Amino acid sequence: MKTRLFLSAFVASLLPSLSFGETPQQIATLHWYDAAVQGLDVDVDGAPYGIACDAQSMWVTTDQNKVVKVRASDGKVINSTLVGLKPHGIAFDGVSLWVCNSGTSTVSRVLAIDPDPFGSPSVVTSTINVFNGPEAVVFDGTFVWITIPNSSVITKINPLTNQVMASYPVGNSPRGIAFDGVNIWTANFGTANVSKVRPTDGKLLGTFHVGNGPTGIAFDGTNLWVTLKSANQVVKISKAGVILATVTVGIQPQGIAFDGSAVWAANTFSNTISKIGPLGAPVVIGTFNTGNAPTGVAFDGAFVWTTNNTGGSLSKR
Repeated sequence: MKTRLFLSAFVASLLPSLSFGETPQQIATLHWYDAAVQGLDVDVDGAPYGIACDAQSMWVTTDQNKVVKVRASDGKVINSTLVGLKPHGIAFDGVSLWVCNSGTSTVSRVLAIDPDPFGSPSVVTSTINVFNGPEAVVFDGTFVWITIPNSSVITKINPLTNQVMASYPVGNSPRGIAFDGVNIWTANFGTANVSKVRPTDGKLLGTFHVGNGPTGIAFDGTNLWVTLKSANQVVKISKAGVILATVTVGIQPQGIAFDGSAVWAANTFSNTISKIGPLGAPVVIGTFNTGNAPTGVAFDGAFVWTTNNTGGSLSKR
């Protein structure tokens, strides 16, 4: 108990001093730093799904009920940590990783610092009960937001208290979630639209049609990008919800990320990742092979990573 209280106090003491980057570009890229080794593939235990970067390492959820920490510079597996059942989405808040455990309807909070001794599991500082299969997660600089597809809501968590604050209705079966510097956005798979939500009170500011099977969503500093899994497309929309462009990519795109100049979409049934740019007149400017069934995407500041769900690997491109 004393150890848990100490860790809670330690994490709380760090939060006010964090600098999360106030510019749209910093919000959009989530993190950036210089990596060393170019393209590589990394084997992991089980089927990887979600992925996030913490400045030095990639954190990956797997069907072994674990989060695997991988050094971004060279792909070395640092450790693995047990969380809840069927972990899916994962996000970094500057101190901790937040993991959506869809099988146990919980969210695990994992401390990002290297454990002692090196290679031992990371510290799970809190397990928060939500409900009904959490899927994706995003941090808005103050609060953590979770999509609950089975209930068609998003849930707001206060990281200072590790308590659920409220849940708010969005479209049917929200999958992906993003923050645009002001508002929260969800990709609603079941209603072919996206929802725009005000973080302060959960007010629904708009619902906008985008096309069949919206799954992943990312912010580029100005506009939002949504993968349409059922249409094999990526759409670009303004913060007013206007469709600005539609780009055909590979088969069943899911995860999506912005690297500071281009957008990347993981094409699960094509075993590829599409690079889309320029942002003003987007087309596919590159298609790169990955492992089998790329699902999640994250940018490490220099390279883009995919989780290859049926390939048991990660690809760095």
